[in-house]
Amino acid sequence: MQPFTQPEMRQIRFDLEAVLDKFAADHGLESVKFEKATGSYDNEGHFMPGRLVVTKKGAVDKSQSDFALYARLYGLEPEDLGKVIVVQGRSLVIAGINPKAPKNAVMFNDLDGKPAGRWNVDSTLRALGREPRASWSLTQD
Repeated sequence: MQPFTQPEMRQIRFDLEAVLDKFAADHGLESVKFEKATGSYDNEGHFMPGRLVVTKKGAVDKSQSDFALYARLYGLEPEDLGKVIVVQGRSLVIAGINPKAPKNAVMFNDLDGKPAGRWNVDSTLRALGREPRASWSLTQD
């Protein structure tokens, strides 16, 4: 059996997301989405797109609560979630913080809501028109 190709997996993922959007609308849910933007696959023809997250209408989005929890630790404000910044002519929406990736902790989506990557906090602060965090060290000069 041939493994899936990257274009095949992308198309499957795109088609599954369209079905899940309809499912959410039909059942009065806020959203039904895959937790991560990617999935895993094996050489035996299996594609595992990742864990599903089902959100009821009115529920606090996990990315919102996580962002509010971590924002100030990174020099951001809780209100920064959802703000649009322009990076190299591309509009990106601040979508969350991943504290497990301290170097590039700020997560972005494109304007269509699709994951668009991560960026470091200081560059994000500059794009928001703010000063980057002061550098610090555990040793004294």
